[in-house]
Amino acid sequence: MSNDSMDRILLRLMRIGLILLILWKLLLMPDLPVVGELTVGINAVIGALVAVCGLRLWSRKLFSLPQKLLLAGFAWLMVVNLSGAPQTIDDPLVQKTLQGGILAFLCCFPAGTLLEENSRGFIRQGVTVWCLPMALLAVAAVAAAYGGWFVQGSGSYVLGISASTGRLEIFTYCTVAAQRLTLAMLLLMMSLTMTKQRGFRVAAIVCVAAMIPALCLTDGRNATLSLGIGAGLLLSVLLLDRCRLQGFRRIALAAGVTVCVAAVTFVGLHTLSGVMTLQVSRQPKELVLADMALPQAQAEETVPEEQPEAEAEETEEPEEPENQIMKLRSEDSVTSLSGRDAVWRALFAYYSDYPLALFTGTAQESAMHMVRKYVQGYDIYYVDMHNIYLQILLVTGLPGFVLAMAFVALLVRAAWRVFFAAGIPLWRRMLPVPVIVLLISELLECQTRIGRVDHLMMIFYLFAGMTFAAEAQLPRGKKVA
Repeated sequence: MSNDSMDRILLRLMRIGLILLILWKLLLMPDLPVVGELTVGINAVIGALVAVCGLRLWSRKLFSLPQKLLLAGFAWLMVVNLSGAPQTIDDPLVQKTLQGGILAFLCCFPAGTLLEENSRGFIRQGVTVWCLPMALLAVAAVAAAYGGWFVQGSGSYVLGISASTGRLEIFTYCTVAAQRLTLAMLLLMMSLTMTKQRGFRVAAIVCVAAMIPALCLTDGRNATLSLGIGAGLLLSVLLLDRCRLQGFRRIALAAGVTVCVAAVTFVGLHTLSGVMTLQVSRQPKELVLADMALPQAQAEETVPEEQPEAEAEETEEPEEPENQIMKLRSEDSVTSLSGRDAVWRALFAYYSDYPLALFTGTAQESAMHMVRKYVQGYDIYYVDMHNIYLQILLVTGLPGFVLAMAFVALLVRAAWRVFFAAGIPLWRRMLPVPVIVLLISELLECQTRIGRVDHLMMIFYLFAGMTFAAEAQLPRGKKVA
């Protein structure tokens, strides 16, 4: 069999494997009971496809410097995790980290490097498989919010307004749902430039419009800003393609357009979020907010024994749903960082007592348990650092952090060259946009960390691979902005 024939088979296998991964992650979102029974079989199928991708990749001698950095960083992460007794290779957390590393290193990243030449068709397929269900879930979630009902998943998250935060959930925490919606909308916007089919373009625009109300009700400020940055970058690509500017003027145009679009998007959607929240809070919410009523015992403790019965009953009445939702929103918005700064300061307080951990890292299971002891001024329980770069430093120490930052530096350089390159197709210059958006948004989140095995992690490494491949095809020495 010729190399060209093997390459075509490999590309088809990778497409099938990635589509299966996307569908599987969508199935995992509502925590359906069937998931546990199918996990072994699905993982076996995906594992076989992953092995084919990895072996063929190595046989093509595409083992580049970024991949070597990824492999070294992942290997160090596993060493740190396994060093935390009593963790073993059978530990669920270790297995999830191993699964995430395999998906990132052996599947998504190499698939991106090999699929870049055919990425237009693949992105359209991925948009159809992932973004259309996301749009349908967004519509259902908004209907639930306004209708006063919800769908309870097998876990603690719902499809509708959460009783604990007053924000919209889509079978996952509100900020995670918001970031998924943002990436889905950006992929839909990118896909508009990759096809001339009117039906597909209309469907993409309708899906974006359907997701905006859901994003507003999640009150995901970081995700809203990320959407603005991404939309600004995409518009910048379009303008740079039409304007014959050179050098610094190209950079100034891109920066100015991105900042303006991001600011307008953030202010507009944040204002719309406040209006929609007020509307939702005025709806009858007996079902959604049933858990938000004050406990009977707590209400009785505030009533003196000599108080008349009529006054006691008045005291026991719970707050109105409108007041409860607005109260939860206001409590979550005490500061613009929602307590993240307290967790960041706690990390450095932790290092002042355990300086050796800065060089050895901390096993992932006990990392946040140690840091939370140093949080002051906030009653919060964060499961991660809410900053992917500090999270990497905490878990892997300086060795893993240096490897990760070296990878990021190469990725930023490749994204810069592709974004500002002249004379290449418009859609190819848009490939770095999801990567840039995630690199910025992860300053306040940790949704691409290996152990989460999330949609966003898969998208990041897939488009990172595409970005490196697009940069490799640029003529050497060709001047960019």
